[in-house]
Amino acid sequence: MSGRVHEALAAARLVDHHCHGVVTDELDRPAFESLLTEGTAWPGISPFDSPVGVAVRRHCAPLLDLPRHAPPEAYLARRAELGPQEVNRRFLSAAGTDVFCVDTGYTPDRITSPGELAAIAGGSAYEVVRLESVAEAVAARGVEPHAYADVFRAAALDAVGRPGVVAVKSVAAYRTGFDLDPARPSEAEVTRAAADWPIPFSYGICCGPPWTWGCRSSCTPGSATATSGCTAWIPPTSRTGCT
Repeated sequence: MSGRVHEALAAARLVDHHCHGVVTDELDRPAFESLLTEGTAWPGISPFDSPVGVAVRRHCAPLLDLPRHAPPEAYLARRAELGPQEVNRRFLSAAGTDVFCVDTGYTPDRITSPGELAAIAGGSAYEVVRLESVAEAVAARGVEPHAYADVFRAAALDAVGRPGVVAVKSVAAYRTGFDLDPARPSEAEVTRAAADWPIPFSYGICCGPPWTWGCRSSCTPGSATATSGCTAWIPPTSRTGCT
């Protein structure tokens, strides 16, 4: 493409209305390949050979002073040579984006905050609150099912009131598909759902290791909670002995 349209598009500054932070740690090949897909790689096939992997080698390699479609080994070696900070600076500077709306609810690795992302890119960044993260944080702190709706509502209002928050989002369809009833649930329905939700409330703390259920008061210092590693979220059937 050339001419006036190309010039206008090339000069336009962009707003990324939904993104995540960027990884700040050095990545070996398995770690990098895991970021090229949201699923599991096919046996014997590298994510570098997927459409995303080919696009990375085509468009990103030249920004690292490599030829287009550089081999994965050369691409990863050059990333390691430059270091994460310089790689992130080059990519974000070349993106032509001035404003980033950053979903802060997904942090599988050490990634930049909105402020850190803005500093690297030389632009501005705002926060997008993920409602599921608010819900999970409320449950992890401990709340009775009958009080969950009010506590969540207060936590959500507090989250959207933080400086720099410009939007909320949900990943409900991502987790369950599009067959969702859009009607607002009743208070009783929310209470029943909270009681059945496989995340411990005030009487369902996972106190491992070993992974045993008990009251909050029975957990020892350093025991796992909903935010630090428990994997079996099955609320206890009885609260006998809880204080």
